[in-house]
Amino acid sequence: MSVLVAYASAKGSTGEIAERIAEKLRESCPSTTVKCSPINAVDVTSLPSYSAVVVGSAIHMGSWLSPARHFIHNNATVLKEKPVWAFSVGMPPKEEDRRKEEQMMEEKIRKTLPNLRRHELFEGRFNEKDLPWFGRVIISCCIPKEKTKFGDSRDWVEINAWAEGIGKDISALSGGGT
Repeated sequence: MSVLVAYASAKGSTGEIAERIAEKLRESCPSTTVKCSPINAVDVTSLPSYSAVVVGSAIHMGSWLSPARHFIHNNATVLKEKPVWAFSVGMPPKEEDRRKEEQMMEEKIRKTLPNLRRHELFEGRFNEKDLPWFGRVIISCCIPKEKTKFGDSRDWVEINAWAEGIGKDISALSGGGT
């Protein structure tokens, strides 16, 4: 079997999460080839050769980054024929916001990939210095502190567990599960 982990990242946090997912898949499915790649570098003509796909993106302005959106839309026919898992990376300020954003993103993805195995929203890393100067001005003067969240909020235990769950599913699909 072979698995593609494809991702769209703005500042690197999503890419680091994708790399961790790929690493955990390699550990839990040693006979499976796992390739991790930015979406823009994926050779879409090779998509049919993958047994499964994990696709993820950072969330900006309530949507996946455009390369990720285009990837699933342009390759929906191939992706619908194989197991696909998806993850999103965002920085919702509160748990209630996280649940709403996770549900909203899953609904958007399922419009294109109705047989999506599972979607998960992970918190990412976002530093105020990553904003353009204008964005920093708007945040400091116009947005209440409780509506913004900065720092590294990635939960590696949660990410590892999710990836290991995918690994079990892949092993079962390939006949190696119990």
